[in-house]
Amino acid sequence: MSHQHTPAHLINSAQFQRWLHRLHRQKALLRVLFFVITFAYWELMLHLILFKDWHGLLYPLLMAVFMGAVAGLITTGCRPKTNMILSWIILSVRFMLLMVYLIFWQVFKTAFSFSLIIGGSEGANALTQFNNLVFSAIHKNIWAIILFAIPLIIFLIFCIRNPKFRYLRPAMTMKWATAMILLMLLFTVSVNKANDDSYSPQSLYSNQWVKDLSLRKLGFDLTAFSDFKYALFPSLVPQSNFVAYTMPEISTPSDKMVNIVDVVTAYPNLDSEEASTLYFGDNVRDIDFASLAENEENADYQWLNQYMASASPTTKNEYTGLFKDYNVILITAESFSPWAVDEKLTPTLYKMVHTGFVMNNFYIPAFNNTSDGEYMVCTGLIPNGQGNHSFQDTADNDMALCFGNILGPLGYSTNAYHPHTYTFYERDQTHPNMGYTYKGYGNGLDVTYQWPESDLEMMEKSMDDYINNEHFHAYYMTVSGHMDYTFTDNSMSKKNQALVADMDADEQMKAYVACQIELDRALEYMIQRLEDAGVADKTVIALAPDHYPYAMEELLSNTIGAEAVKWYGLYKSNMILWSASMKEPVQVNKVCSSIDIVPTLCNLLGLNYDSRLYSGQDILSDSPGLMVFANKSFITDYLIYDTVTGETKALTNASLPANYLSTMQNVVDAKWTADGKILTSDYYRYLKEKLGTDALVTK
Repeated sequence: MSHQHTPAHLINSAQFQRWLHRLHRQKALLRVLFFVITFAYWELMLHLILFKDWHGLLYPLLMAVFMGAVAGLITTGCRPKTNMILSWIILSVRFMLLMVYLIFWQVFKTAFSFSLIIGGSEGANALTQFNNLVFSAIHKNIWAIILFAIPLIIFLIFCIRNPKFRYLRPAMTMKWATAMILLMLLFTVSVNKANDDSYSPQSLYSNQWVKDLSLRKLGFDLTAFSDFKYALFPSLVPQSNFVAYTMPEISTPSDKMVNIVDVVTAYPNLDSEEASTLYFGDNVRDIDFASLAENEENADYQWLNQYMASASPTTKNEYTGLFKDYNVILITAESFSPWAVDEKLTPTLYKMVHTGFVMNNFYIPAFNNTSDGEYMVCTGLIPNGQGNHSFQDTADNDMALCFGNILGPLGYSTNAYHPHTYTFYERDQTHPNMGYTYKGYGNGLDVTYQWPESDLEMMEKSMDDYINNEHFHAYYMTVSGHMDYTFTDNSMSKKNQALVADMDADEQMKAYVACQIELDRALEYMIQRLEDAGVADKTVIALAPDHYPYAMEELLSNTIGAEAVKWYGLYKSNMILWSASMKEPVQVNKVCSSIDIVPTLCNLLGLNYDSRLYSGQDILSDSPGLMVFANKSFITDYLIYDTVTGETKALTNASLPANYLSTMQNVVDAKWTADGKILTSDYYRYLKEKLGTDALVTK
């Protein structure tokens, strides 16, 4: 019998070995294909879960395919064991990052940023604070997490059945690398051709970086890579070139945004001679920004000087100086919203919201967290939109235009308080730098340690510090309204549970209102102390939320409607601007947001300030209203513009100029870039060094 056809001979034959090698090679190629499909599947899942539509999926999917091919090839170039280890590392790391982005967005409605954990501990501290909410979000999204885990389960089965991870020959690797390069070129060309507006994929890809918009339009991979790079090297963030603009004229002057109440009616103590001094000029200082720009070599300072020279200042008006020499209490209220205002349950909040200056179109944009909300209230600037927490970056800057530094030199005592841990978000560094004597839990404010702490107790243990001073300014960051909104995990909700027992509302809403009752009681105590000291009618109180109440989106969507939430509902809120001296309310219909608070107070106090140095504006001036979201969507007095879809929603019947939308896009881009440069270049310090210590604000 011939040995040519024995099984052993067949196994050792060259033909069989070539077939076996092709099979192994195909397995390597199948592994590359598995990575491509997995990355594309994950991108598709993330997009649909976060954004709940198919809009803008082309470029994220193209990039996911490219990155999947790269990852697959990486796992085919080494020994089998190394290939397997690399495969698991790549898949596991990407899966975990996707879960972080998924849960972070579900909690905060903004993209995760590596700046939270790079360059400081405040971000990690903030994340650990939300353990309960994170676990709740994981529980609510458990099926989504299981769907994301399917590729890992498939890959585990594959590894058990095929433990040897073969590699590709160099020639085959080169073929796949060439295919990937062509895919990347296709991506680049298609993106560059899609230059349809200021927030197109092309613009996001090459000219500007908007974290939330990038996740939506360019996908997870480019967003995560760019965010990591910019967190490590903030100076690399692309910024817009300076473009001078002129605000468009609106052809409906009758559509007035501020309903003026007669000055003498609102302020009976103001005589006609005093009133006559209110109507002149712009709120500007004698600063020649154009000359500064011409003689400046530093690119950032030159850009900012050009911007300031072209910016339109706000005008003085019938409210200029009406709170001259008043005491000032400024409050950032944790998660305050219209749903916290009830005539019976929160009567003080109700009174303050519906009297004083009544802001009917006040919005609170959600950037990253409480710290960014506080930054807007205190500085009048848009946070650095790259995901970095702007407040912490101010610790070494000259914050000359924050109220502690403005009013301190004018003879005011300046104090700041927060009832939670005093080092949280590095407030022990940022708040003294704003000109305050700062106290928090563990640093002189001896409140009961619980979660969350009591705003009422904070007031009770702080007002003696300043109430008897001739002039005082106090800043408060409250905490009682903090999530979770349950009667088990929230000490303030539990404390006030009996007061909301008869509410006809969901249990979560009851818990939310219950914890906001503590803020109401704190304000009631504050006003009573001011009245007892005889200074209530010489004190102005301004209050705004840091953000909408997180974790209540689903409930609020059912309450006000999904479409309203999509467009604006979550962000429309209440602002308090109130003094006991006001006899009648002033209705204000102009669109405004938290960055407008500081310049508005500057005007009301009659300070000699330059309105161009704030991104916000005096709400009571005749300047058109504007508020900007974290993805550069914006609302004006006339429309809402969504950068994701390019859609607009008209708010009035006004006849708008043809260039209105494009002009407002330029305005938003300019403000966004200017505020980032003001922060990163320490611009106010530069101006004081150039112009003198008293160049920015005086009495």
